[in-house]
Amino acid sequence: MKKLSVLALVFILCLSCLAACGESKWKCSDTHHWILSPQIGDNTGEIYFYGKHIDDNHDLRCDVCGYNFGHQGHEFYYVSNYYGHCEHMIGESCDGSCQKSPHEDWDADMFCDICGYEMELRVVNDILRNQAGCEWLNDVSAENIAEIKMISGGGGPLPPVSFTYISSSTDKAVISSIFKDYQLLEVRSVSEEKTQIDDGGYVVVQFILNDGTVKRLNFINGEFYSDGKGNYFELMYLPVFRDGTNFVSRFGLETWYDHCQLHLIDGTPVCEIPVFELEFNILTDDIYLGAETPTHFIEINGERLYFIKDCYFYINDDRSVYYDLVGKNLEELIYDYTVLPD
Repeated sequence: MKKLSVLALVFILCLSCLAACGESKWKCSDTHHWILSPQIGDNTGEIYFYGKHIDDNHDLRCDVCGYNFGHQGHEFYYVSNYYGHCEHMIGESCDGSCQKSPHEDWDADMFCDICGYEMELRVVNDILRNQAGCEWLNDVSAENIAEIKMISGGGGPLPPVSFTYISSSTDKAVISSIFKDYQLLEVRSVSEEKTQIDDGGYVVVQFILNDGTVKRLNFINGEFYSDGKGNYFELMYLPVFRDGTNFVSRFGLETWYDHCQLHLIDGTPVCEIPVFELEFNILTDDIYLGAETPTHFIEINGERLYFIKDCYFYINDDRSVYYDLVGKNLEELIYDYTVLPD
């Protein structure tokens, strides 16, 4: 109501000016507009009204004076391209008054009539939960989920020891929001050829249920889903944890093997540990571990991870960077995975 009242007052002032002055007209800058009296002259005339441009309908024209402030020396850049409803925003040189708006194509020539962007006609033809391997999305509720974990890796030639990026949340509100996004996630059929991306990676989303069951969704490069039956689908977008919500981030190990062999420092085998159990952070605290002698090591692809004090490890001979295990420490992992004789 307040905004409408302001606009009404603007127009009343404008009409009053026009009635009194005959041919008064708007003058504009990139950010404001005003009315001058024609009897005195545009350059020195009295200002009858002065105000900031308003664009409540996001058409890049001022709702009061009609000024086209969307093209005044600014470059367009694109912030999304989701199935024909793309968005653009005026360039970073703006003072903050410019706003994003959907592309418009009134003449149906597949070019945006505002900024000229060549639009791609993309048809959404299904949702993810209808595809083979995803049917469980229809049967599980957010209340059944204890944790959502997202793991991303791959991409480019990998070193012998490379890391995955892991983010997760046990917050019920975050879980409910993310799970709903995946239940409603729109997809469209694409050819297998389109999914072949040089040096592409992967994203695995794990839904860990209250009873410990893990449901997984595997995405090619975070953009495509394969149902395992020769059918491929492009995602409208990839739901991820949003900044400002309650989630944690850490790292894991990228490896070609499911398990790794833990040894004492003299080479004596101790046990096999699943690689997914090794989650860690890069140690940023000022802790001096250079004088500590490692007690165990794991060998992965010819490289060694040396462990100190059950919590920390370093890679090969590089003791300039240490890593801190998250969750179970080495002693707990040994206890869980050592097979005792009958």
